[in-house]
Amino acid sequence: MVARGLPRPQALAAIVIVSIVAYVFATPVPGLGITMPFYIAPLAGATAGLLLARGCRAAPGLAYAGGTMGTLLGADILNLANPAVLTALAGGKTTVLSIGGAGIFDGIFITGVLSVLLAGFAGRRLREKAGVCPQERWE
Repeated sequence: MVARGLPRPQALAAIVIVSIVAYVFATPVPGLGITMPFYIAPLAGATAGLLLARGCRAAPGLAYAGGTMGTLLGADILNLANPAVLTALAGGKTTVLSIGGAGIFDGIFITGVLSVLLAGFAGRRLREKAGVCPQERWE
């Protein structure tokens, strides 16, 4: 998405914003993995998309890119790059790490879907009621 239509500076900014939020709220839990409240990343992605797109039609795409990549980087990669977190998760034993989630319907996928829905509905409401993006007309 970023390579084919989203403004790259805004997409990178959305990813960085959500990465920071995800890193702050992610908690390593021994025996379970890295956890985070389910609503944090979608709200951060939607908010970043709406703010960076100024409520215009690029908001859902920015929310998706920021929500998915930001969560992957902030919650998983940045935490797993920390040796203290790896030690806490493994507990001195050999362990298996799953980056991005282990299930088909995992948190990163849900984050992307919820981010798009939140940004889409809120962006449409902003355009209709608040007059944001007057160059865009809804038919």
